[in-house]
Amino acid sequence: MDNANETLSYLLDLDGEEIIYANGHVARLKVKEIGATPEKPHGISYSLTYHARDGRRLMR
Repeated sequence: MDNANETLSYLLDLDGEEIIYANGHVARLKVKEIGATPEKPHGISYSLTYHARDGRRLMR
């Protein structure tokens, strides 16, 4: 497996991960492989959001 495929595999494995901080806030990752488009030439759609302890999204 070449470096690009290893990197892609690692990135896709992050889908659904949650990082829970000591203050109760949570960072959530979503990563999906999609078809390449002009806007997303690598064919990856991702989001990283940061949530308060009560679930409110604070940052995206």
